[in-house]
Amino acid sequence: MPKKNVTIEDLAVMVQKGFIGVDKQFEGVYKKFEGIDKQFVGVHKEFDKVYKKLDIIDNRLDNIDDKLEKIEKVILNDHRNRIERLEVEFFNLKNFMIADK
Repeated sequence: MPKKNVTIEDLAVMVQKGFIGVDKQFEGVYKKFEGIDKQFVGVHKEFDKVYKKLDIIDNRLDNIDDKLEKIEKVILNDHRNRIERLEVEFFNLKNFMIADK
C-alpha cells in the first residue's frame, strides 16, 4: 500500500471535522442539562411546599406542647392539693386514735 502524504491542510480539515462532531455532541448534552435544570426547578417548588407544611406541623406541635404543659400543671396542682389534704386528715386521724387509747 502506497503511503499518502498528508498535508497541513488535510490535518486542519480532519481536526475541524472532529471539532464539529464534538460540538454537535455537546449540543445534545446542553439540551439534556436544560431539561434537568427545569426538573430541578419543579423539585425545588415541591420542596418549598413540603417545608411550608412542615412549618405548619411544627407550629401545631408547639401549640400541643403548650397545652399539654398547662394540663400537666393543673393535674399536678390538683394532686398536690389532694395529697396535702390527705396528709392533714391522716395526721388528724392518727392523733384522734392516739388520744382515744
